[in-house]
Amino acid sequence: MYSKASSQDLRYLFYFYNEHRADEKGERGGPSLTEAMSNEYTVEHIWPQSPDELPLEDADEYPSPEARYDAYVDRLGNLTLASRPWNSKWGNATFETKCDEGYVESKLWVQWDIQNNYDEWSVENIEHREETIIDFVLDEWATPETRLGDVEEPADAIDRLTKEEQFVLKALRQNTGAAVRRVIHGDATELPDSPFEEPNSNGTERNEVGSILSRLQNVGLAEQNKHTWSPTDEALGSGLPT
Repeated sequence: MYSKASSQDLRYLFYFYNEHRADEKGERGGPSLTEAMSNEYTVEHIWPQSPDELPLEDADEYPSPEARYDAYVDRLGNLTLASRPWNSKWGNATFETKCDEGYVESKLWVQWDIQNNYDEWSVENIEHREETIIDFVLDEWATPETRLGDVEEPADAIDRLTKEEQFVLKALRQNTGAAVRRVIHGDATELPDSPFEEPNSNGTERNEVGSILSRLQNVGLAEQNKHTWSPTDEALGSGLPT
């Protein structure tokens, strides 16, 4: 909810979501990240925070329609990025007015999407848009837990590996007789187009290799025996993206 996230955090999110939508449409433009994070931009509430007239009548499981509105007005699905002048002019308008007159003045895909994808604004559409944005966030800023947490078979993890993880796995597969982390790190740096460049460093890059080996172990692609690592049979039998 908006009340639990700062305006700065939300503008950061919507800047990248706007870039993502523009890329999907083969378009460029829109604000820079610096502009989006400045006072020139703000967070728009699609259903306004202070409507002249409540846009819903059904209370559903809430005590009143007002309570239901209050429960959804700050939901992520009801928020987007807007320029401050735009929001001053249109921010408190009805959804219909925003679509008919307001969003055509915008230069942001995150606002055009609302006009193009929805004929009305409702609790269901807020929930739908929120799910879409969350899917984008999980893909854009995926952690190992979100990428690999539901893997059931080692082979299923292959297509989800990052470039760095793929190179460590390639180096690991060269050492079927087991090798220490330092050797695997060195072998990874020697692979063509490797993202690893410091084979003699015992710092951040070596630690990253160690973390990756642990992740590969968690999904059944690596085995550890004290200080040495080796590929599992599943790792040796799985193909890697070229």
